[in-house]
Amino acid sequence: MTIPRSNDPATNELNNGVRKEIEEYWSKRLNPKRGCDNFYASSVLYSDSIMCSENLRVLAIRNAVLRYHQMNDCQVHKDEYWHLHQNLTPNICESFCGLKKLVVDTKSQLEKLRLAITDREFSYMSPEFSKRSQYLFLKLYDAGVIYQKKTLTNDGAEMENTAHNNVSRINGKSKALKVSKLWFLKTSKFTQEFCQHLHSKATLLESDLNRIHKSWAGLCDGFSFDCATDTSEKLNIWIPSLSLVSQAEFVAVKPNSLFDHLFGETSDANGKLKIKAINPITSKELPIYLSNDLKYPLGRDTHLGVPSAFENDRKFAEKVGLKLSTPDVEVDLSTAEKQDLKFDRVGSQHGDWLVTQNNVISVPVPLVHCPACGFHSVPEQELPITLPPLPEELRKQDFDMLLETNDWTKIVCPNCGGPAEREKTFIDPLFLSCLSTLRTNENNEFMPVDLLTHVGDKAVYQLYFSRFLALIIHSLGLCIAKEPSHKLLFSNSFLNHATSNFDQEKCLKFDEIMEKVQTEMLTWQNNLWLTVREFINIRERPLAFISPWIDITEEDKKLKEVRNKSIRLATLEYSETFDLKSCISILRKLTNNLRTYTREARKLSEEYEKSLSVLIIMLAPIMPNFAATLWTAFCSAEGRLTTNDEEIAWNKNVMLQKWPKMDDDCEIAVTLRINSDTVLAGGALRSYEISELTVEKALEIAKKSRDVRKFLNKNRILDMQLNAVPNLQAELIIVAEENANSQEVNVCENRVKRKNK
Repeated sequence: MTIPRSNDPATNELNNGVRKEIEEYWSKRLNPKRGCDNFYASSVLYSDSIMCSENLRVLAIRNAVLRYHQMNDCQVHKDEYWHLHQNLTPNICESFCGLKKLVVDTKSQLEKLRLAITDREFSYMSPEFSKRSQYLFLKLYDAGVIYQKKTLTNDGAEMENTAHNNVSRINGKSKALKVSKLWFLKTSKFTQEFCQHLHSKATLLESDLNRIHKSWAGLCDGFSFDCATDTSEKLNIWIPSLSLVSQAEFVAVKPNSLFDHLFGETSDANGKLKIKAINPITSKELPIYLSNDLKYPLGRDTHLGVPSAFENDRKFAEKVGLKLSTPDVEVDLSTAEKQDLKFDRVGSQHGDWLVTQNNVISVPVPLVHCPACGFHSVPEQELPITLPPLPEELRKQDFDMLLETNDWTKIVCPNCGGPAEREKTFIDPLFLSCLSTLRTNENNEFMPVDLLTHVGDKAVYQLYFSRFLALIIHSLGLCIAKEPSHKLLFSNSFLNHATSNFDQEKCLKFDEIMEKVQTEMLTWQNNLWLTVREFINIRERPLAFISPWIDITEEDKKLKEVRNKSIRLATLEYSETFDLKSCISILRKLTNNLRTYTREARKLSEEYEKSLSVLIIMLAPIMPNFAATLWTAFCSAEGRLTTNDEEIAWNKNVMLQKWPKMDDDCEIAVTLRINSDTVLAGGALRSYEISELTVEKALEIAKKSRDVRKFLNKNRILDMQLNAVPNLQAELIIVAEENANSQEVNVCENRVKRKNK
């Protein structure tokens, strides 16, 4: 292996010109090794909000994590999904062209920052992505969980499902609402299962993300059901108890709701509509009133009136002159099930999700409507269904007219062979972005990815829906896992402002980002550059005098401890916590330790040689091109002391090296994290013993420490859980009763910190 002389640390100073030459030289020469294990990574990106410091940080972490897995014998499969965050403009063609330009410009900037690494790329409405989206839509339709019903839409607003109340709502300027027929996903059927799934993860190790999603999901403290009317329309009603259904005397709907738009003109002076609801238990006809005087359940525009149970309902019944009857039937859940009545256990804020739109142009819904035999799925072999060629200038209202007159809508019914029409609505962009989180295998089965990166200012919000959709797909037998991915990566700042838009002040110009990145990294790179240069010079030049009494045993012992600790902590950051800042801090400390070594030790010590190689290898996921230059220079040094190819493969580049492992005799302390804050170090065990560790055994080992024994004797333990990562970490998460001894615990913690320093 050779490098240009201008890039050689042994002969040149490091400056911006050299750094630029290094990037250009290695950018196409540094190919990662092909591993035997597959690692699947998906990234969801929004082209109009990605050039932000927080988003770029997430992408930098993603790339470092992927390179780490490549160096651990994994074949990494990288997919990127580009979405448009904002609504399409009225000029449809202008919107599509604008999206394409945004993606091209953003990718160009990411490539300059060395952040654009991908195997496959899917943009909004691309044929391959459309095919996958339509395939899943049909699977859900065939399973009976996607259905069509009337709803209110607003042409000037974005229809979306809010994460806080999980019901369809309308964002945007107030405009005249109109009744449209759109498609919904029966999330009510799976809401209780999803809430139970979120609460099952509410352990001592619960993530902040799960806490937020759990609070958004709320409680399933009631039941919803579709109440038939004497028309073809149905009312979806929520009640806190099933026993109230049989006692119902009337139904109320809010003004400006769907039923107001459909039948409001028929109401009398008391707001009574001419249509009636049918009680699903007693089959009694119930009058429907249009009123704003009643207290409606949260997120609902319908109310089941039970005067015998609620005072407000009784007063309303008296006001409108409703004659009340004596309730004589009660029902519980088992009775309802026997009568084949569909009551879903949900909270009042839970509703079915709107998954199509008619006011935003996206992926067409793959259904065919036949006047003779109804709706049918488009045959799978005909997917994807794409839009017809669009004129250069086409606005939304013109597009609707085009669909009415274009032959694209006309098709033969796949069931009866008669004339039919394509469905003229489109899959909701939110639903499309949720599909990005799953992958398909060779059998077209949906699978979770190993790492999901979500880059955008609504990551936590989008992930909520992605997790819910993954659970639904799993419940239908279409996916093997309940979660869309094994690991999630997104900005921590989103947890503090989960659904708020990004502060525009955080968005930087491209030149400012480049300058900031270069300034922060230059000092550390200079230290690394000098460390390798000094190593080469010391190994090449014979020392004038080496004392026969020189002993580097003590220095080697200290450096070995630092090396093993650095390997353990850096590997944890790359594989578990994804904290790049902490990882860089760990590598900087190792750099500083190496620079304090004596010249004699650097020349004679095999431990120093190993530790320097470990530093460069663990640097490679973060700065692969710079690490490749350092590695090539390191391997050119004379006087090699390490002969084991498992530790240093001298004739291979840095990306082909094996990831460093801790020594077999390395011990790891069992730590106690008390009330998510205080940390105490207990007794130690060998790294290979962690995989067989239990809570009881970990506690027994931890008690070998005097500080731990003292704490356990004076505090009552409420709960305890083991957080173990094989070969890397053994941590006991403890919830202890707060008492006056907390000051004493802090003294013990400070003693541990001083000892670690």
